[in-house]
Amino acid sequence: MTPKEFFKQEYDAIFRFHRSGAEGILVAAELSELVDTMLIKLWRELPEESRNAFAVVALGGYGRYEMAPHSDVDVMVLFNDEETKKANSAAAQKFLHSLWNLGFDVGHSVRTIADCLNLYQTDVDVWASVLESRYVCGSEEVMNCYTDAMLSTVRKKQDLKFISSVVAGVDERHYKYDHSVKLLEPNLKNSAGGLRDLHSLVWIFRSVDLKYFTLQPFRSNESACVSLIEQWYHDGVITGEEFNELIAAFNFILRLRNETHYTAGSPQDTLEFTKQLLIAQRLGFKGTTPVESVERCMREYFLHARIIYHFNRRMINQFRKSVTVKFWSKLREQVLDDLYVIRDGQLHVKNISRQFASPSEVLRGFYWCGFHSIELSPTLLSLFESLTRDQTFFSHEQVNSVHVARQFIAILQLPSRVGQTLHTMNDCGVLGKILPEWGQLVAFFQHSMYHYYTTDAHTLIALEHAEELSGSKSVLGDVFRSLPQKELLYLAILFHDIAKPSGIDEHEIRGVDVWRQIQQRWNVRDENDCVAFLIRNHLVMEQVAFRRNTGDRKTIEEFSRLFPSPEHLDLLFVLTYADLSAVNKSVWSSWKETLLQELYLNTRRLLKQEEIPKPAYPERLHHHLAAFEGTLYTTAFSVDEIDDHVRTIARLDSVETRFRHDASHSIITVITRDAEFLLSTLCGVMSANDVNIIDANIFTRNDGIVIDQFRVVDGATRSTLTLEQEKKLRNDFVEVLRNHETLNHLFERHHRRWKRRTKPLFHPNIRVDVVFYETDKQTIMDVYGPDMTGFLYKITQVISKQGVKISFAKLATRGDGIVDTFYISGHNGKKISNRELTLLREKILHTISQLMTVQMEG
Repeated sequence: MTPKEFFKQEYDAIFRFHRSGAEGILVAAELSELVDTMLIKLWRELPEESRNAFAVVALGGYGRYEMAPHSDVDVMVLFNDEETKKANSAAAQKFLHSLWNLGFDVGHSVRTIADCLNLYQTDVDVWASVLESRYVCGSEEVMNCYTDAMLSTVRKKQDLKFISSVVAGVDERHYKYDHSVKLLEPNLKNSAGGLRDLHSLVWIFRSVDLKYFTLQPFRSNESACVSLIEQWYHDGVITGEEFNELIAAFNFILRLRNETHYTAGSPQDTLEFTKQLLIAQRLGFKGTTPVESVERCMREYFLHARIIYHFNRRMINQFRKSVTVKFWSKLREQVLDDLYVIRDGQLHVKNISRQFASPSEVLRGFYWCGFHSIELSPTLLSLFESLTRDQTFFSHEQVNSVHVARQFIAILQLPSRVGQTLHTMNDCGVLGKILPEWGQLVAFFQHSMYHYYTTDAHTLIALEHAEELSGSKSVLGDVFRSLPQKELLYLAILFHDIAKPSGIDEHEIRGVDVWRQIQQRWNVRDENDCVAFLIRNHLVMEQVAFRRNTGDRKTIEEFSRLFPSPEHLDLLFVLTYADLSAVNKSVWSSWKETLLQELYLNTRRLLKQEEIPKPAYPERLHHHLAAFEGTLYTTAFSVDEIDDHVRTIARLDSVETRFRHDASHSIITVITRDAEFLLSTLCGVMSANDVNIIDANIFTRNDGIVIDQFRVVDGATRSTLTLEQEKKLRNDFVEVLRNHETLNHLFERHHRRWKRRTKPLFHPNIRVDVVFYETDKQTIMDVYGPDMTGFLYKITQVISKQGVKISFAKLATRGDGIVDTFYISGHNGKKISNRELTLLREKILHTISQLMTVQMEG
């Protein structure tokens, strides 16, 4: 059997061992041991004199004895001195070439002992890798000299440069990943709570204390992270319970990473959304639905990652103090009450031996942190985390006392840092102990491209976004500052999704019941029942603003009947913004703010029985404006743009196109004359040019002049359109509308580009539906479906073929799906019969099904 055949046989056996349910630590050890075996075999094939001139040393993940299935094999060929290195360079190269010939993806270096020691001052990243050195084979003499030299260097503790660099690197990495473990697509290695959080601690602890190299430095065939955790427990740094939690967390993330590598067939550390369902099933997670299995898997990951992240922050903060320059030698102390003091810019307890009497005392600590804009000291943070494991301390009777309720409301009434304070409470587990209902929300994961964060993370981000409005000069900022009881808004935000763990559908209804129970337990005063109102209606305002014709006064009148008072509207306006802006980074936009703001202002005027002011337009525009139904047209365009429309219409030939660019998308305005299948044709031209439509507003004058506005992004880059794309679209609109070019020809020209795209993976929970709502004159039709190339083109084509007229449309992409709204009527503006609507629904659903099949098959 050749070495390559032997390696494949053993590698496949380890794969089967993993799939049988083996622990992540054991699989990593087996993979590391297999690579050791192969390196020793190849080393022994060298001439004896040459092979004994150097030592083979494992570095990085291989050095930590934590190999992943497709990780690089990081190897150092180590010589005692430069002279020996030069004399035996050919043997070293032959050895490395044998690794490449075996098919290993090798990260290699050839160094002397002096080279390694010099890395301490010159290359922080490589020095960290050297600290993870592990002897594999070769010269014992060289390895012994290397070990003595390395330990001597560490023992000297020359300066704090290395620790400072590692701490800075951790901070930078956490910032890149939003300081959150709860991301839609976490990086299992580099995200907050990922494996790097433990690796960085290995580097720091080994750089300051020799005992963290284990009893046989550089020779232990045990995971470096496991050895570190064991040493912490031996030293009393962590309790037995914390030891078990850290080992379980590390084990789970290693197992998850192993499966991610195996599934991808490459060193893939990002847990991609499209692969999560398959990975969850292969790891044995089961649920009543496929989505439930992946949500259970992700929740397990988030809970484990949170343990690692918290412990990393606790340790890093201690080392951070050792590398921070002190501007005064005497620590300043400020006594806050009988329990707490501020010392060195952190909150401490006056007497560390004093026992906490109740949860309200813990909450008081968080209150002081928020009030004085300080952090908990590492000791106090550790103490609070340990208290969360004490079931009697956070008993039902304790957390439902009047003192706890008052202290919690006091936190919500802080002048600033309410969100940050609650975030810290959530991170150390206190929030879930004070509110058991919240505990169910922690790490709850909706498997959806739309929801970027877990529900607890989303909720706290939403609260922070609301709080940040205090400094905003927008209408939202003015409304937020005017709220007389901001704590009611914060309570509503905290509990708006509280019922999601028991089911997404109607969670806003069940959420009110959960709030009622909390309100009764804590005797929270809410004279106008604002919190329950906000929870029940937290989805309504966005649905009206983004899916209805808010330029129609009847829409505003119907919406205004929802509110008992203007204050309820003020609160819902801010809540809607906070909720949407915290879903993911791409949901909120200036356009959506404009739509929401117009709905708010017009509704508030109606509630206060004020006339909705009409903008003052030049007389030359009056005839043009009067030709549109409703007022949304004037909301969508500025006076200068409307003036340009009038001048353009006066000289209109076939079609005119205008382009404007926002920070994240482009706005296309098309001015032309109405024609059969016009909207479908415009959408088809954009689809053929690989332009994705985010949303659109369709305006038709009573004389047949059409002014359609589309917000779009490039289909490949998801960014604004280029000048070349503008030129191409402008030309294609003219050619197609003049019948000089066909859509079929356009699509054929772009077919090859689409062929190269990854086939879409449609989420099992994507809603595919057509729903009708009747008004006095028209029917409103909401079409739900997955986000697919050509979706709008095909749907508008079906609508037009049925002889249905579209007078208004709003189109919205949510990231995981589409909801397109059309105001439709029959011939000559007549209402459409139920039979015709049923037929239209069937044809649209059939078209969506066909489109999904075509795109999956490619």
